Amino acid sequence: MSVPLLSRRMASCSISNRTASASTKHVSHALNLAPAFSTSCKASQAPIPTPVMPQAQAEARTEPPKDLFELAVRYPRHPLLGFFEKVTNTIYSSHPFHPSKGVNKGTKQPYGADLPASVRDSDFGTPYQWGRSWKVPELRTKSSVVLHQLWYTCLFECNKMATTNAEIRRVGLARNAEQAGCNIEKRKHSVRKTMARIKFVLNERRLSLQQAIKEAKEAEIEDGVNVEEEPAEAEKSVRLTRQQRIKKLKKLYKQGQSLEEAKLLEQVNANELLAQERGPDPTAFDGIAEAELRQKINAADA
Repeated sequence: MSVPLLSRRMASCSISNRTASASTKHVSHALNLAPAFSTSCKASQAPIPTPVMPQAQAEARTEPPKDLFELAVRYPRHPLLGFFEKVTNTIYSSHPFHPSKGVNKGTKQPYGADLPASVRDSDFGTPYQWGRSWKVPELRTKSSVVLHQLWYTCLFECNKMATTNAEIRRVGLARNAEQAGCNIEKRKHSVRKTMARIKFVLNERRLSLQQAIKEAKEAEIEDGVNVEEEPAEAEKSVRLTRQQRIKKLKKLYKQGQSLEEAKLLEQVNANELLAQERGPDPTAFDGIAEAELRQKINAADA
């Protein structure tokens, strides 16, 4: 081995030893400085308190439900259950209020409950059949209270379908659901159409009510009723307008009665003239016999 090569190796070994000694010095210095960065707060050194049951739960003495079945049995109308479809399941238990406790004890009886399910078996396989949306003429026959109830029922259905759609996408079965005929979007579209038509019918009623109120106020102003008057004066003016209307109606009735009598007399005279011209066998004028005309005249005079 030549001398220059040996000198190079010795120089490289000396450099590596220097870097190793420098790194060990930095590590020891960091370890010496570590206690300086540690906290001395009393809160961090205090012991962790043991978990305690809230006073409300301790005084209630009611155990929370252990599983989903027990939750559905004890609280069948829980608000959060409205976001899920319901699937009927049966469990055999001897405990009426806590079915999960008495599964293996005593005499077992079947208990059924509608458990929430984000995705049902019927969503896959055969295409799901659903009804059509409500039409506007059908909704117009319903009261406003029924329309509000129907709107919130449709809203619950939209929430259920949104939960099912989100669960299918989360699991990654969107393509399989499409192949299996899971038409959630079409069902949601039909429900949305019903909700939009309900709002249309309610808006029609609102506008018609506003128009009726406006016309009533204009009619009162035309009849001489000032809306801003005192209640007593307004009532008095309304009475006067009613009396005036009654007088007008009486006059019109008398005029109509006199006109009817005049027409009947003209018809009788015309029948008499025709009877004189035609001979002893008179015929009725315009399909009305003379005897009937006489009876009508007598009834009008009475």
